Amino acid sequence: MQPISFKTDRLLGEHAQLTGRIKVPVVLLNNRVDQTVPPRFARVYPELVAAAGSSDHLVVLPQVGEGHCDFSPEQISAAFGKLVDSAERGEKPSAN
Repeated sequence: MQPISFKTDRLLGEHAQLTGRIKVPVVLLNNRVDQTVPPRFARVYPELVAAAGSSDHLVVLPQVGEGHCDFSPEQISAAFGKLVDSAERGEKPSAN
């Protein structure tokens, strides 16, 4: 897999507004080894969310697998299940 292009990176920087202000449950799933997203970025969004005072809506699941968005159907299903369960209960999703 190729790293993100400079053009794509520039466009994302100009148009993506990641403020961390989330009002609904969000489950974040990362790969351990990702050729596209540097490891240091695994902390960036959770830090934005914390700075915006929205940590009660975010759960970061343990990192799994290798590759960019290379999740098994079971991993995706488990993450989505946590999101749905959290939304139905109105509580923060658990990381376990």
